[in-house]
Amino acid sequence: MKRITALLLATFLTFSVTLPAHAFWARYSTSEAIVKYEKYIEGYQNDEVVKIKEYRNNYAFMKDSLADQLIERAIWYMEHGYMVYGRQFKGYKDYGIVDCSNFVSLVYSDFGFNITTTARNYNSVGKKVEGAYATKQGNHWAIQGTENLLPGDIFTYWQKDANGNKYISHVAIYMGMIDGKPAVIGTADAGNPTAIGIVNDVRYWWGSNFYTVRRVLPEGAWTAGKTLPGHEAKAPVIPKQYQLPPQKKVVMPGEANKDIKTTYTVKAGDSLWKIATTHGLTVQALIQVNHLTSTTIYIGQTLTIPTQNSYTVVAGDSMWKIAQQFGISLTSLIQANPTINPNYLYIGQILTLPA
Repeated sequence: MKRITALLLATFLTFSVTLPAHAFWARYSTSEAIVKYEKYIEGYQNDEVVKIKEYRNNYAFMKDSLADQLIERAIWYMEHGYMVYGRQFKGYKDYGIVDCSNFVSLVYSDFGFNITTTARNYNSVGKKVEGAYATKQGNHWAIQGTENLLPGDIFTYWQKDANGNKYISHVAIYMGMIDGKPAVIGTADAGNPTAIGIVNDVRYWWGSNFYTVRRVLPEGAWTAGKTLPGHEAKAPVIPKQYQLPPQKKVVMPGEANKDIKTTYTVKAGDSLWKIATTHGLTVQALIQVNHLTSTTIYIGQTLTIPTQNSYTVVAGDSMWKIAQQFGISLTSLIQANPTINPNYLYIGQILTLPA
């Protein structure tokens, strides 16, 4: 109940801020965003991660379809995008901030769709899905007609203006049925480490303010492994700078099993200093990569070792400093790491060293 209340509060606060199109506003400063991330990351593992697993189990039949790729990209941004709730035109590209319609538009744009970044205009996005509506059952709400929905559809939510007229104030991407309930992924700021979360509890606001469903994806988008011309996946957007700096290594889509690391098993007589020296690393780099809390190690322990064509960022590093250290040009180092923001490095980050 505490989480539901927090989500409702965040939603209503989201709608209360009105800014000029080019004004910058972020709900959290960088330091506040880091504190929030650390506070809620454990809850994320017990909530969103469980829902992700159920989504993948329930919809394995459409794996690698366009719809599945779109959902997975939304999940990727939730896990690796380090999004902070805020408002500015193309705010994620420049600052790592998003609002609800920015997020939906961003995810769809990665697959060649041009969708508005203004929530009020979503009544003209795609086509309306008929037969989905909210009903009140006792003290709680429910969404009927879920058999008419498909993953990748867009849910819209209403609010009333000063004259009592309804308008679309919030949008999110429908993932599918999770735990028997319709789940959406989108801005659900409170109680989550970043701005993005998964909601499948429609008993309160998410049911009472449910408005319409829009469908953008074309025929064939739910066929496993099918590629639709013009809608191939692009690389995700990496912000020029982050309001919330990445708190762990950003793994690009499809690279989960391509990490440039090897392992080492601790033997009698080993120490972190000895292992680091043998592999041309620093003790601090080993501590960071392996998330150690001290220099104590034990026989049989498996340590992650970055390979020789990689470098692990330590405190005080910059792209220029690393390039100088290895006698390579700054340009070649940046080009060897196309997914990394050269203006922001974090301790424990792994860089590829050009040959």
